[in-house]
Amino acid sequence: MFLLAFKPHVVWLLWPALLLYSFRPRRWRMLVALTLLLIAASAAALLINHTVFSQYLALWKESRLIEQLTPTAGGLLRWWLGSVLLQFLPAAVAGGWFLYYWLRAGMSWDWPEGTPLLLLVSMATAPYSWFFDQVVLLPSVLHGARDMQSNTKKIVLATASFLVINIAALTLILMHRTTFWYAWTAPAWLLWYLAVRRYPAQRVHQR
Repeated sequence: MFLLAFKPHVVWLLWPALLLYSFRPRRWRMLVALTLLLIAASAAALLINHTVFSQYLALWKESRLIEQLTPTAGGLLRWWLGSVLLQFLPAAVAGGWFLYYWLRAGMSWDWPEGTPLLLLVSMATAPYSWFFDQVVLLPSVLHGARDMQSNTKKIVLATASFLVINIAALTLILMHRTTFWYAWTAPAWLLWYLAVRRYPAQRVHQR
């Protein structure tokens, strides 16, 4: 979670999950540990550069990062229909889904089982992210492939679709395509994961 905090917006559904999880008895230590790590890392950054946070705030205000058009589903909606608010529509829908997903899991929430899907939905609905941010989806891809070794047909189909997604993305890179040419990739990984795992909410269980 500490490493993911370097880009909190691309894994945004993990933070409400962590907060809700911390409300349970004897689970608050995870949130405290993360907070202490962030404080220590911030202190180390301040020792190197005393104005690092003011510089970041100035960059945020001057460049208006959140309003930049990036290759996301929300970015596409904004580009097509011309409204900045539409950039946040997929995230709003995902927020409603998260509440349903969390309530279905109840007290049996399990991080190893629940996190991969949260990562994918976060990336697919983030209002602001770039193609290279999708490196955080690697655990989700590995998790999706975990149970394939006993099913030859599933292995073939999952591997073929995995290669298609990667070859298509590589082709766009070699063609020097930019921005919205990559907006399809995060939803593609989400669909790949759902197809491979056939992942209903009730599979999230306590080990």
